Amino acid sequence: MDSMDSLNQSAIREAVKQDIYPIPDWLEVGKYAFSTEHQRNVKVNGFLGHIANCLVSGETVHIEIEKLSPSTIEVTEFDISKISHLTYASVATEWQNEIKDIQIFPGDSAKSSTIPAEIHPSLKQALIQTGINEFYSHQLKAWNELNQGHSICITTPTASGKSNSFIPFAFHQALTKQRTSLFIYPLKALASDQYSKLIKLNQALPSQEQLFIAKCTGDVPLETRKNYFKGVKCPDIIVISPDVLHHLLYHTDKSQLVLLKDFLSRLNLIVCDESHTYISSFGIHFANLLRRLRLAAQNSGNSALRLRLGLVEEINWVISTATISNPLELASQLTGLSSNQITLINESGAKSHEKTLLVFNPQNSPNFASTNLISSLLNFDLKGLVFVNSRQTAKHIFSLLSYHHGGYISSVDLFYGSLRSEQRKERIEQLSNCETKILITTNCLEAGIDLPELDFVVLRGFSSLNSFWQRGGRCGRKSPGLIIFIPDSNNHIDYYYATQPQRLLSPVEKVKIQPNYPSILSRHLLCAAAEGGLNSDEVTQYFGDKSDLVTAELLKQKQLSWSLGKRLWKRGYPHKYVSLRGIQDETISLIDVKTSKILEEMSLYIAHKECHTGAIYLTASEGKTNVWRCKELDLKQNKAFLELENSSDKRTKPDVQLAVEPLSKLEDPSIVKTAIPNGNLRLIFYWGKVKRQVMGFKELQLVYAPTCINRNCSHYQIPKASQMTKCPGCGWTLKQRLNTQEIAKFEFKPPLETTIEVPLLRIEVNETLATAITNKAQEIKKAILKTYHNPDDIPHQLSPTFSYEPVHLALHSLCHLLTKTVPLLFLASHQDLSSYTEQRPANIGTSHRTIAYIFDSVHEGCGTTEALVNDWDNCVEKALELATNCDCGDMGCPRCLTEIGCPESNDGLSKLLGMWLLEQIANSP
Repeated sequence: MDSMDSLNQSAIREAVKQDIYPIPDWLEVGKYAFSTEHQRNVKVNGFLGHIANCLVSGETVHIEIEKLSPSTIEVTEFDISKISHLTYASVATEWQNEIKDIQIFPGDSAKSSTIPAEIHPSLKQALIQTGINEFYSHQLKAWNELNQGHSICITTPTASGKSNSFIPFAFHQALTKQRTSLFIYPLKALASDQYSKLIKLNQALPSQEQLFIAKCTGDVPLETRKNYFKGVKCPDIIVISPDVLHHLLYHTDKSQLVLLKDFLSRLNLIVCDESHTYISSFGIHFANLLRRLRLAAQNSGNSALRLRLGLVEEINWVISTATISNPLELASQLTGLSSNQITLINESGAKSHEKTLLVFNPQNSPNFASTNLISSLLNFDLKGLVFVNSRQTAKHIFSLLSYHHGGYISSVDLFYGSLRSEQRKERIEQLSNCETKILITTNCLEAGIDLPELDFVVLRGFSSLNSFWQRGGRCGRKSPGLIIFIPDSNNHIDYYYATQPQRLLSPVEKVKIQPNYPSILSRHLLCAAAEGGLNSDEVTQYFGDKSDLVTAELLKQKQLSWSLGKRLWKRGYPHKYVSLRGIQDETISLIDVKTSKILEEMSLYIAHKECHTGAIYLTASEGKTNVWRCKELDLKQNKAFLELENSSDKRTKPDVQLAVEPLSKLEDPSIVKTAIPNGNLRLIFYWGKVKRQVMGFKELQLVYAPTCINRNCSHYQIPKASQMTKCPGCGWTLKQRLNTQEIAKFEFKPPLETTIEVPLLRIEVNETLATAITNKAQEIKKAILKTYHNPDDIPHQLSPTFSYEPVHLALHSLCHLLTKTVPLLFLASHQDLSSYTEQRPANIGTSHRTIAYIFDSVHEGCGTTEALVNDWDNCVEKALELATNCDCGDMGCPRCLTEIGCPESNDGLSKLLGMWLLEQIANSP
């Protein structure tokens, strides 16, 4: 039938009979009104009959005027005209009703000078040939400091040319003095990117003067890496990852790689790039790895060579980092030098361009908002990155985009860590040649990999101030850039910065690491002893305070040997027990059963959760979402075999449980008094085991259904029948949302299990406090019933008060409230900590049977639990402040209470009871 014949003529005739709808005085074009249908403020673009044309989340929608009411808030109108870039101003105009704040950061002109006269003449010509005709002021300062034998810490912004602050010096030293350099990069992709830069400069040198440059990362076959050190000449420059360096140092005194000792004896420059990424356990491991590197250089004769050549300076260090609040402190911890031995270079001479920051209001559905925004940015023909904080979020947004674009969107792709190196390289190339316009990425592209010119960066969720500006710096390198922050209203840190956007301009966090953390230090002492050993009087010189005590204990445990002289040594290969990134288990390859090709790689624990037998796993390629079913997880081959699914509407969710086992006390128990007379908590710091068990999984069906979006309603996020328009609980208009329904459940016998050993904080309450908690829970129940009358009307956030044992509720909630403080008090993620509440068979002594644990979530710990223990009072105070200031009231929400990845699935939480316990602790006499 022709589309003209399908018009509903009856409805048109009825419309003509209607009276002209009067426009209320408060309703004006260009102003805001509240839509009862959308439950939010919308911008009114115009009227036609009884319909208003309105802007909602970047989309134009038609709303009946009778469903509009006066705006619930005073909406701030921004002066869009101050955005000089016309396209960015258009983006801001389209999304104006979602914007909380606009900031403009002006650009700056370049400060530069000629290439230093003393640089090797062939190198000077090579630099010019590759497009470097002058040095920015910070590059010249770096050259002068390094040339004088000084170490530097450089913190100039992203895209300021930090690499050219040390690459020319490394080439110059090799060409003029036959000295070697080691460039250490935290990511394989970054190492490969920088290696390409070095090769390009090297090829511009005359062939007879070209250097031997080696890449040592996990992408390079082991035999190739070994052959670098078996020829007649050692490499002049090595680009390496910390993981490979860790294993390479074992060969320091071994005959198989004879040229490694030559390389280390000539080592003059060590570069640690992207040093701000070395946090948590990774930072502790890396600091100790560098201690071993310094020792290996000495054992290889580096000091003797310096004396022979008449050199008095130490090895030159370059600590390159994003802007942090304590750069010299971090540089000192990594290099072993004092802060006054390191020159800070923090003023850039590079040209910078204007950047516009748009801060959105907190979004109830940030993935949907991101999807709409990406579509809008594509319409403006802009190119950029969308940063998210997890692979799951990236895949969800891509799936939504694909769905909204008819199942196929060629201009957007995904980028995350488990992609193979060829896939990562291909996707960067596609972005460069504009086959792809937008990459949705995790933090993989946060570090300094060279990218094509980007117009914008979208930040879907907050990580840290450091990451915020590092990610934002990815756009606007050669022309003005646009940064858009989409905060998740359910995330407490997102909400904090979205409602107080001026705090985004606060000084960035400090990077704090604990190199002397005993469990990690002990492992590296054993490695050092196997790499040629060390003298007993060198232990504290290289490995810091308390390392002699740790060494003495290792001797006592017969882990070390002590020769008749001073030498400490160890047989075997202790390196295999060390994982620099806190990942204890092996790597699983995901295999396409049809082609036998490797799709991706991931850790065993992640595979247990996401690629177990029967799991649904998502990838993206050629503009569409691919839905795979894992046919088998083969742990003997370390492979998961995947097959493409015919249906795209299935998902799986693992059932993950924990089992905690304390092994030994690390400190004597401490008593925490409360405002309850004789009501106390007991804190016990243990070393223990945490078994992470995947007990089975649920199979889920994706459904688009009317859904309540009122977080305070007992029907929140529960799909309703397709014909329903109003929530039966709160009366809000239902929204079409993508949701899931359970269709099957499967159990693993035995469960899939991985075990980590970590520090544990056990929290116990005595019977007096337990009784007070129980009494308070009864008061809360009565108050809830008095407010809601009908039990069926009680919001789901308050219902656990009626179904869970009170002490369990209180301790579980207390742990969550305390964990929320971690990103604000330490440069650590809330994911560095986890917690678990359990019931023992019976009370033990005066302690109640219900106990709680807080523990580091990485194998052998990262110091975060210990930091919380040591700063207990401050954590309690900050937790109380966060919970009190959260606008969810008594309900509890992801901003102040619930936690992604909670082992108990956020069941059994009560903000009211948790806050009451916090108050009793804070108000103790």
